[in-house]
Amino acid sequence: MTPDETVFVAVRLRPFVGYEAKQPCFAASRNVISVPGQKKKTEFAFDCVMDSTDASKASYVSQERCYDMIGRRMVQQSMSGYHACLFCYGQTGSGKTYSFVGKNKEAEKGLLPRILSDLLNQNESLRSSGQVHCRAQILEVYNEKLRDLLNDASAKAPEIHVHPRVGVYVDGAVDAPVDTLEQLQTLLDTGLARASVAATARNSKSSRGHVVFRLLVENHEEDHTVVSSELFCVDLAGRENEKTTKVTGENFIELTFINRSSRASFRNSKLTLLLINALTGNSKTSLLATVSPALVNLDESMVTLNFAQTVKSIKVAARRVAKIDKDALIKSLSEELQSLKEQIKNGTATEGQDLHSQAELIRNMMESYKARWEEAKQTADLLRQNLAISRWRFAKASVKHELRDDEKPNEASGQEASDRVQTTHTDKATANDAKDAQNTKSAQQASGLGGVEASVGSVRSLPATHPSNA
Repeated sequence: MTPDETVFVAVRLRPFVGYEAKQPCFAASRNVISVPGQKKKTEFAFDCVMDSTDASKASYVSQERCYDMIGRRMVQQSMSGYHACLFCYGQTGSGKTYSFVGKNKEAEKGLLPRILSDLLNQNESLRSSGQVHCRAQILEVYNEKLRDLLNDASAKAPEIHVHPRVGVYVDGAVDAPVDTLEQLQTLLDTGLARASVAATARNSKSSRGHVVFRLLVENHEEDHTVVSSELFCVDLAGRENEKTTKVTGENFIELTFINRSSRASFRNSKLTLLLINALTGNSKTSLLATVSPALVNLDESMVTLNFAQTVKSIKVAARRVAKIDKDALIKSLSEELQSLKEQIKNGTATEGQDLHSQAELIRNMMESYKARWEEAKQTADLLRQNLAISRWRFAKASVKHELRDDEKPNEASGQEASDRVQTTHTDKATANDAKDAQNTKSAQQASGLGGVEASVGSVRSLPATHPSNA
């Protein structure tokens, strides 16, 4: 990647909805959105602009075309060994979650299910051999608190940590294996059903928290190393305006956190810590900004477009994911844990408490990696055994088939030979019968015995192995 590559930014205009008068405020081309003004028009240039305002237009961008324009490239990036991240951002009711998740109908599926199913399909051969393992987490940053959407609400809240060798580590979150599309869909249904939503004047089911889907793809090599790449898909909470959305009470507090966590400056927060790779440049990062085409929403749409333009200027320099020596990492964590234990013995009460927490974290990390890689090894061994058995059965069946094919010509040749022998034998018998009959006739004529001797002569002349008696 070149050092000056920037975040890939796309903007999508949704169709008009019921409460909006059909008064368009934008003119969209392939990669430019224009906003007419009293004195001069304002233009925003992006990597691509998706016009989904009118399905009857040739330029209409469907869910499938949206995936082709921004989602498919993420799958290619992940398959090429890079971290990848997609953000979806926009005003409540601008079509953000529809673009991100979509609906159950195949034609209306959003970016997230399409990206994940495509990635699983492309990794199918590697997953079936046990070489690649996928694990998923679905987290929510809600009022600067982290929630695990795959765990019960009563479970202990997960915590985010950054380790110099491991990177970002979420302690206490469910790390669910994903082997099939059915498993993937179940996880999505479970996690998204638990996401925090609240009604506003613009949207009866507005996303209140930032929903983060994390897919970890581990490629296990034969030299005991592993390449772990992360794919993040993030549905950022709606950028709200308290006057237009008419929120009160607790919802008003949420507005502060939503807008603070989503600022283009990416200041430190739970969200930015979780997505540190995507925000610090070591990721192929994309942003889909969704806007309403209606004049009534112009102010909010302009905020979204300005945000998207700011993000477009962020430079990234993603590097291919390096291999990790599994044994070396476990050894390093084990040594770090032992060092912390020794420090605990010599530390003060306060320091000891802090060291205890660090030791517990390192222990959890070490056990998690050991269990995960041991499970991967066992799965790979089992898959290899099953593959070997399948190959043996296939080879055995092939040999049997070939033997049957070889026997058929031999059987045919044997039958032909038998027919030839039988024909020859029959011809000889017929000739002998004719000869005996002639002799008998001559004898009858000589002795005058008549028909009785002729009959006896016929019986005597029959060969012992005549085919009719066989």
